[in-house]
Amino acid sequence: MLTSPLYAGKITHKGKNYDGQHPALIQQAMWDQVQEHLSQTAARQRGKGNIAPPSPLVSKLFDASSDRLTPSHTVRNGRHIRYYVSRRLIIGTRAQHPDAWRLPAVQLEPALSGLLQSYLLDERTAYQILPEASAGEMRDLSSKMIDLSERIGSDAEMAVWPHLIERCDIAADAVKLKLDQKAVSYT
Repeated sequence: MLTSPLYAGKITHKGKNYDGQHPALIQQAMWDQVQEHLSQTAARQRGKGNIAPPSPLVSKLFDASSDRLTPSHTVRNGRHIRYYVSRRLIIGTRAQHPDAWRLPAVQLEPALSGLLQSYLLDERTAYQILPEASAGEMRDLSSKMIDLSERIGSDAEMAVWPHLIERCDIAADAVKLKLDQKAVSYT
């Protein structure tokens, strides 16, 4: 009710305010102050959802006991903090499953991105992908892998690299990435 421009002598048409033919019940300056106060004290801005950013590795991560890591988030001081949580913790408690994991996405995702970059920059990778390639094909593939590695390192290309990962098994001392039907282990 307090947001209605009718009180300031205005009418709204197709989202725009125009001077009305009726007298204002309050002065324009007072109406502007009320609108400013309402916008500053609102619980959240209108039109903006309270949705966590997407988790690019959804359904691809597994912990040491082959339990799927499910994306989860919490809100602290108005900021979304994302995690990947062992499914056991979603349905149970920490007391029931002391070995279950809760990994911060802000640390996990860059680490996996770095592993993927290392894999693509490794000279042996091209030979694993195309073992019987000619020298020209190998040079082209290596060039494309270097370009892809650079794109993976860019924040703007965050959406690219998770599509290269089919499955990622994380243990306390190793990470096993399955990419394009090839498994690669890093310890």
